[in-house]
Amino acid sequence: EEIAQFMCARMMENDLFYSASDADTDGAEGKYFVYTRDELLGALQSIGITGDEAEQKCIRLSATAEGNFEESNVLRFPDAQREPWFDALKAPLLKIRDERTYPFIDRKVQVSWNAMMVKALFILGNVDARYTEQARKSLKALSETMILEGELYHSTLINKPPKVKAFLEDYAYLGTAFIEAYQQTFDESYLIEAQRLANLALERYYDSGRWFFSKGEFVTEADTSDSSYPGAIGVIVDLLLSLGILVDEKYRHFAFKTLEYYSAKLMKTPIYFPYLCNQALRYVNGERLVKSDRQRLQGNRLALQKLRYPYTQCKPEASEEFMVCGAQSCFAATKQLEELDELISSSF
Repeated sequence: EEIAQFMCARMMENDLFYSASDADTDGAEGKYFVYTRDELLGALQSIGITGDEAEQKCIRLSATAEGNFEESNVLRFPDAQREPWFDALKAPLLKIRDERTYPFIDRKVQVSWNAMMVKALFILGNVDARYTEQARKSLKALSETMILEGELYHSTLINKPPKVKAFLEDYAYLGTAFIEAYQQTFDESYLIEAQRLANLALERYYDSGRWFFSKGEFVTEADTSDSSYPGAIGVIVDLLLSLGILVDEKYRHFAFKTLEYYSAKLMKTPIYFPYLCNQALRYVNGERLVKSDRQRLQGNRLALQKLRYPYTQCKPEASEEFMVCGAQSCFAATKQLEELDELISSSF
């Protein structure tokens, strides 16, 4: 939630998210984010923590007089477990930061990266509906800004018309964001848009199981590997499999042909393609669809998100029960949400 609050407050304009922020200020890396030990002691004193207790708190936050990062300190709990007293300390620490110059922000808007953020906000909406609302607004702004006359574009600057046409990863990530939007709202317009993007990607970048990242002047084959974020091929297979269970089984054929084409790489070195490997497991093991009336599904979104079997989608249908289904038929039904895990497991 704190990450989402930061992104919405610092990295968002007109409901669109900027692409990046520098780590350095005035030529010094991390200058905005780090603290001297004296600054930390002053912040602790402002909330009534002094003497030996303050010294112990400095140790807990890994702060030393000489510093743990270029003569200052990155504050962190060594065991990654935040202690309750830190909540009160955040306000004076943030006040110290507010007096500094924030690093340069790259105000470029990139479709694939915005789509990741939108998807995350929809998922976070399971615990706070405000994020669902922000996700809807951001997805609307992204679509209106980056889809012009039916053509998807890759990136632009805030309040500037886009000029660079989209790559495969833009179709893949935006498509999966629309799938998540549908899963959280059951607004069928999102499902229609996900299908449209998948169809365009298949038409433009697909060739008998092989995928291209871009075509036109520069023809580039898509990379199967995941880097700092999942590669486009794994994400497009994710989109195709979701559409295969939610809309039309024909999309599973294209997912299978993709997995078949890249299967040698997957078998030899799966560690390089974790996202695509996960989709292969998804295809082999099969998916489950939980159906019930819209109100019952929406009222239990968080619990449904926590179902043990990872390859589970939801779809509204007129029923007073939760039905566990595959692509062709349903296997079981129950009125008790807590029975779903067992029913899904026994359906294989």
